Amino acid sequence: MSGKAASLNLGLNRLLEGTLLSYGQLFFSQRKLLAYILLFVSFIDGYAGLSGLVAVIVTQVTSHLLGLDHEGIRTGVYSFNSLSVGLCLGTYYQFNLPFLAILICGALLSLLFTVWFYGSLAPKGLPFLSFPFILSVWLILLAARSYAALLLSERGIYSYNDLYSFGGQGFVDAIMSFETMSLPGYLDIYFKSVGAIFFQYSLSVGIIASLALLLYSRIAFMLSLTGFYTGFLFYSAVGGNMTELTYSYIGFNFILSAIAIGGFFIIPSTASFVLVLIVTPLIAVLNSSLAVALSVVQLPLYSMPFNLMVVMLIYFLRFRIFPNGLHLTGIQHYSPEENLYTFSTGLERFRNSTYVLMELPFYGNWKVTQGYDGEHTHKEEWRHALDFMICDEYGNFYQNGGLELKDYYSWQKPVTAPADGLVVDIHAHVEENPPGKVNLENNWGNSIVLKHSEHLYSQLSHLYINSFKVSLGDYVKRGDIIATLGNSGRSPYPHIHFQVQSTPFVGSPTIAWPISYYLKKDENRDTQLVSFKTPSKEDIISNVETCSLLKESFLFTPGQILRWEINQKGKSSIVKWVVGVNAYNQSYLFCEKTSSYAYLLNNGTMFYFLSFKGDTQSLLYHFYMGCYQVLLGYYPKVVVKDQLPISSIPASPITVIQDFIAPFKRLIRINYEMEYSGIDNPVNPKSIILRSRVRTSVWGVAQKRNSYTIELSNNRFLSFEVKTNQRKITAFLMQDKPEDFLPN
Repeated sequence: MSGKAASLNLGLNRLLEGTLLSYGQLFFSQRKLLAYILLFVSFIDGYAGLSGLVAVIVTQVTSHLLGLDHEGIRTGVYSFNSLSVGLCLGTYYQFNLPFLAILICGALLSLLFTVWFYGSLAPKGLPFLSFPFILSVWLILLAARSYAALLLSERGIYSYNDLYSFGGQGFVDAIMSFETMSLPGYLDIYFKSVGAIFFQYSLSVGIIASLALLLYSRIAFMLSLTGFYTGFLFYSAVGGNMTELTYSYIGFNFILSAIAIGGFFIIPSTASFVLVLIVTPLIAVLNSSLAVALSVVQLPLYSMPFNLMVVMLIYFLRFRIFPNGLHLTGIQHYSPEENLYTFSTGLERFRNSTYVLMELPFYGNWKVTQGYDGEHTHKEEWRHALDFMICDEYGNFYQNGGLELKDYYSWQKPVTAPADGLVVDIHAHVEENPPGKVNLENNWGNSIVLKHSEHLYSQLSHLYINSFKVSLGDYVKRGDIIATLGNSGRSPYPHIHFQVQSTPFVGSPTIAWPISYYLKKDENRDTQLVSFKTPSKEDIISNVETCSLLKESFLFTPGQILRWEINQKGKSSIVKWVVGVNAYNQSYLFCEKTSSYAYLLNNGTMFYFLSFKGDTQSLLYHFYMGCYQVLLGYYPKVVVKDQLPISSIPASPITVIQDFIAPFKRLIRINYEMEYSGIDNPVNPKSIILRSRVRTSVWGVAQKRNSYTIELSNNRFLSFEVKTNQRKITAFLMQDKPEDFLPN
């Protein structure tokens, strides 16, 4: 296929996918199965469905021709409001040529309003929702009063003749079986309110759409019930006019608002469900008041209460200082379950993570002799500081009696930069103290302050006189030697004083800041990996020393291509992965064969996979599971432990149960462990073997276990082996080609 033909094919696929996903966007979803069901539902009223489809196609093609961003076209962001415009107008008017012209105008108006609202609200972190639809339809309805060629629909809400012409007698019978069902009023109104989202006030549409919503998301379905029945009970309690719920079934405002607030823009939780209970009566007030106001100009209410409440609430929440259980969604996964599972797992993994990674300011093993809230110093405004000294295996800090400075193991050892930064302050001329003596006039002694970002500095004190390797204004990298340790200032024995602060002066008040990654010796002298914590007194700790073989192997460069030969049950196949970067600046591996994505993060010390989307039978899925977290240094006694999100495993009856109670309780745990099991040369390794395990448990009872073996050689992957209860897969990374390192 030529480059031009391939580009045309890619553009057509993008338009078709965006057309489909426009339907899913009505329920905040990008799931294709849900979109197909909603596409079918829209055609239960054939002319309304046709009008909606025409409006989407017009918007998609126009967006492409005018050069709007491809991702917005592919996901239906620009066209889902046009879909609502088409569905609405197709319900109002007869389908003829004048109507088609007005329909196209409505679709284009919706596109213009969409881009305008998108550009206005997105920089403030606010969604544009269905504002473009409301304004476009209002303008069309007002203008249509002057257009004699536009004819109001006379076919009624449902025309069985029309249904027959679209789907035959079987289709008519299926729809009638729904429509003739006898349900309690509160159920009838709920289902018809769901159907009203598609401008079809029909029991059959509502039931099918509700089942589709349940299939897509158990949390979204529960929220729809919570929001609707809270509004229903509020109307009953205050003696409200119940015809407001039955006329045009505007109860869909409660349903959409509950899903948006409780699980889409806010991470689902007990607090988000409580928020839905609190906010829904306010939406009811908006329903009633706006309906009265709009009746003056004879315009329908539609989804205006939903739009106003959701945007105002998100805007309000962005002003908070403390989340108090309500966490706005960061990266949107277009599923309440995935939003929750990814967030909760990320909270456990990166609870104390920081935007600047601080490491320990030394080489080798040192002991914490004074921690935060120390017994000698480190008090009040200076309470968040650490002191370090070197000790031998017996806990001694010196030899030969410790009468001279040179007897101390810490004396004149290199002091390193804890993070990249600019040298902003140096005190270098304070004389050294003999052991046991202190200098109270120059309390901090020889010190250096490094600026790491705005309002973030580190200070290292009690350094050796005139031993600095850097000068004011120099930029240093993490791990660079900046001085040697002395015994200046208020220091009776050679030790490093380390603190983080928000101002650039020696002696500034301190702030709490964790060490990103370090190794700690336990009581048995075994090594433990610690992440984003503050060491405590008596801890013997050291920095993680990374291994070039591990670092290079897990360094995935955008544009890089990896080709794997897979052997399974005697059959061989080839898959290709491409390394890319998305709009959130997240790197990912993309499998072309299965259209699967594995999102990743590499900070130089640790490699993480963040999330997976796609085929859970693919090699990429198992690679995501088997390399979920990798320490980029070889430590045979260190076990890296983590937990995967529940959305990582295929759906099953137990995961469905978990989905229903996920905002309140977690039943399923997916535990990950990795060990370093083989190396050919500890000093300059050419080959390393890693082994990992993933165990799924329900209520603490193990249900499933996968094991993985990763072999690295010559700064690249050599092989990847998968063992599950059902199968064994062995994959070999094929030899690189020159084009494998060129951008696509």
